[in-house]
Amino acid sequence: MRHVFAAEQGWAKMVGLLTADGAMLTAEGLAAHRSAYVHAIREYHAQGKMPGKIAKWPLRYFIRHTAYHTMDHAWEMEDKDLTGKEG
Repeated sequence: MRHVFAAEQGWAKMVGLLTADGAMLTAEGLAAHRSAYVHAIREYHAQGKMPGKIAKWPLRYFIRHTAYHTMDHAWEMEDKDLTGKEG
């Protein structure tokens, strides 16, 4: 999960949001980060900006990429089924 959070922190920087390391490791911290992340994305949209300093990403791609990365790792964990139960 730390990898997913670190990647999201990096992408958040692309829309001007800085989140302290470890802040997303609590439910409250994650909720605060995600709320601020959505707000920052909406601000970029309202201003007609594209995320990124060098390579510019269309917002629709940026949002899709963020969501897909998180979902991909969730599916990977689901496929591993670490419960120890035999199917």
